[in-house]
Amino acid sequence: MKSILLSTIKVIVAHLLTLLSISIGGAILYMIFNMCSTLVAGQGFAAFNLAFFIQGFFLTLPFVFALSAAFVAFYSIRNKDISTVAMIVFSVIYMGLWIFIQPVVIKKGIQKASKSSYVIKREPLSSGYFRNVTDRYVFYYSSVDEENLASGVCMDKNGVSQNVYTFKDMELADTTAFFTDSLIQSSIDIPAVTKLAITGINRYIGVITFACSGKKMEWILFSSLGLALVSLVFMRGFSKWRFINVVSILSISIGIIAINVNMLSYGRLYFMTERVNSLFAFAPKNSNFLLFIVNVVLAAAFIVLGLIFTSRNMEDDARAGLNFGDDE
Repeated sequence: MKSILLSTIKVIVAHLLTLLSISIGGAILYMIFNMCSTLVAGQGFAAFNLAFFIQGFFLTLPFVFALSAAFVAFYSIRNKDISTVAMIVFSVIYMGLWIFIQPVVIKKGIQKASKSSYVIKREPLSSGYFRNVTDRYVFYYSSVDEENLASGVCMDKNGVSQNVYTFKDMELADTTAFFTDSLIQSSIDIPAVTKLAITGINRYIGVITFACSGKKMEWILFSSLGLALVSLVFMRGFSKWRFINVVSILSISIGIIAINVNMLSYGRLYFMTERVNSLFAFAPKNSNFLLFIVNVVLAAAFIVLGLIFTSRNMEDDARAGLNFGDDE
């Protein structure tokens, strides 16, 4: 009993530390990226901005929490003394946090963090730099005053003789781009994989925020996603090789989230929602009862298969004189 209690405490502490550390890391990256978006060439750069950090923390937290069950599974793969009972207790706590605590965090955190008060005022562009405003024109601002009136030179790159024009006291339009300064934007090259990840996280945040703001039944049906994700902790011993278990759990977790987001954000799979909902009169209009069924079936399958294969592999390792989880 004492060992079970100890392993349960280890799992809970590992979960909290992982959740906080990764969320803080995500908040720092979010803060740095957004601070770069307001940066103007030639001007100072603040080392820290509390508003962006808070906003990044609350925007990152729901997605990190969704994957935190997978991180606990990794921890249990690494630490072989974690019992199955401890994983069951963790799963119950995880679902309790998902259903009851997460909506409070979303409503109090994300909605407040998304207010305009967290946006830093954009500074006027600095003078003394060449800027490719469009593919055709290059501007050089010799001066920019406090009223955002600029004087300088404009060069037409597509002109036959590369025509050069001068201008004075021209009012600069407020930019609608994410970056204030095109020089900064051209200096920051975001990999395609990172852009895809950011897009996916943003879609997930939108989906979970919408589900949280709906009726209780909609949130309960959506919470089946959490059940499918936490059930993967029982797959920790699916294979005798730890690397395969880690890759499988992470891949399946991301796949489950992607499918749920796709079907809840009018993706290619959304067309099946109305057909299935029409079969269940009690299903909320904006919910996806098909996903609830899929998530519950997947959760049951992961739990049963995980326990069977883990038990079998433990017996095989015991007969071979190995500790459970040791790669052969």
